[in-house]
Amino acid sequence: MGIEPTTSGTTNQRSNRLSYGHHKLRAQSNKYSPLIAMGKKVLLKVTTKNTPYHILFLSSWFPNKAFPTLGNFVKRHAQSVSTIHQVSVLYIYPIDGLADCEWEVEQVENYTQYILYYPKKRLNILHSSRAFKVALQKFEAENERKVDMIHLNVLYPASRQALFLARKWRIPFIATEHWTGFHADTHSTIRPWQKALMRAATKAAAFVCPVSEHLAKAMQDHGLKGTFKVVPNVVDTELFTPLDSKDMKQFTFLHVSSLLDQHKNVSGLLRAFRTLAQKHPNVRLKVVGDGDIRPHQKLAIELGIRKEQIEFRGEQPLVIIAELMREANGFVLFSNYENLPCVIGEAFASGTPVISTDVGGISEHMPNFGGKLISKGNESELTQAMEEMLQTTYSENELRSYAETNFSVKAIAKAYNELYTEALKTTAE
Repeated sequence: MGIEPTTSGTTNQRSNRLSYGHHKLRAQSNKYSPLIAMGKKVLLKVTTKNTPYHILFLSSWFPNKAFPTLGNFVKRHAQSVSTIHQVSVLYIYPIDGLADCEWEVEQVENYTQYILYYPKKRLNILHSSRAFKVALQKFEAENERKVDMIHLNVLYPASRQALFLARKWRIPFIATEHWTGFHADTHSTIRPWQKALMRAATKAAAFVCPVSEHLAKAMQDHGLKGTFKVVPNVVDTELFTPLDSKDMKQFTFLHVSSLLDQHKNVSGLLRAFRTLAQKHPNVRLKVVGDGDIRPHQKLAIELGIRKEQIEFRGEQPLVIIAELMREANGFVLFSNYENLPCVIGEAFASGTPVISTDVGGISEHMPNFGGKLISKGNESELTQAMEEMLQTTYSENELRSYAETNFSVKAIAKAYNELYTEALKTTAE
């Protein structure tokens, strides 16, 4: 489960300071990792195991204290790569109402992330450039090992950073893309200067890695040219695991998403489930997400869905999502558009079959033993698919094996390692 950017948050956490123009930079700890404070002296020197390459991840979205699930799929990619290579993440994020700037640094084995929070200003592009330069100074001061490869994630606006550093350090970069906005049915507006920057990035990148073939085509339809190689989202198959046996007497469907109705069509799911629930009193639906659950709760009441048949939960940690996935008998996604959502791979890894609309790149990873694809917006078809799933037996082992082969940390790290190696080899020739 992850989200794309919406609005900025605020913070009033306390920390240490250093100068940054007329602002102050603060060194901030992460409550899940050791405190790494930076004053006028550098207090951290990154040392790692003897890994083949040092990869620098840059991203337009990344999980942060304002939005913990923002672009969490990017972090999972970075952590996957760190099983083979040394990985550093450098990310800046503007926050409304922040008086001074703050640092947040996390280091675990071969993985180190640097997040700089800076005050959001009216001319944010100019201000973000200054913030990135300061973040880069800290990164270069604390890393004795040179960067071998840049890995850009989500083209706009972080392409500026990748193009700048690729020229500065004379090293190649690859670009991974997740944005659903390239799809025509999202009605997203890409301004000319945004598209120009994206085109420059894909042209300069050694490889462009959308998470699905469908997204690759959508990008190319927007005039983005480059060497395209699809690499899907990653699933922690050690966290998402099947139960020895599921409770079939009380059949539970699960939905996990951002809960944005225009995108995920939760209202359509609720209407379809109401029809099913009227015929099958033992069926249950759990709706979980990091969006606003209140309008969906209100609709469920208006539809007359019994309280004991439906449960709503707000944002949950990944370990709870994994628990819900393995307990569910079926996973349901009724989206109007998608790329290749992580939740489908997570369901498979948990031995849970999937019902999904046939949108985006989902059909690319829906094996005939994985569940069923239905038409976008067709509520009666969704009700029928859920009813069929009640009567169908699925092989948890087949689902699990498919996830391990296509989405596991090992599979994704291997895919990126091959691209890094080829890009560096080509550059050296």
